[in-house]
Amino acid sequence: MTLFANVLKLWFMPIESVTMAERLFEMNLAAPQVLATRIPLLAFAAANPLLADYREITLMVSEKVDAFGLSQRSVAKAGSALKDAAVANAWDIGRPARGSLFGPGEWLRVLERNVAVLSLMGALPMKALAPVHKGVTENATRLRRR
Repeated sequence: MTLFANVLKLWFMPIESVTMAERLFEMNLAAPQVLATRIPLLAFAAANPLLADYREITLMVSEKVDAFGLSQRSVAKAGSALKDAAVANAWDIGRPARGSLFGPGEWLRVLERNVAVLSLMGALPMKALAPVHKGVTENATRLRRR
């Protein structure tokens, strides 16, 4: 992404934080609905193991693993990008110690790299929340139809 596109992403970050607050609010509304449906299923399964809805009980675990796995991958990707930028910055800033010049082009590369990582880190909460939000809200919708 270009420097301009990353600066634009940073400029609109306050709007994204409002969207994140909305998604958190939706999750806070959907989670009790999901729990209210699933807790009786677990109680019924404990009392009647042969008649239990094991498909739904299995989904309770597998959906969480999938959602938090996707969330963790986005966090790991951002962490890796941050590390790569720090290493590249150290290499560029260390040019004078190796006998090379550190001119305006190198400063621009450092700036572009840092703005890119900053915009990535700013978008990280939404990226990490997205799979969890999707799972909770889809579960609430699906379970409401039961």
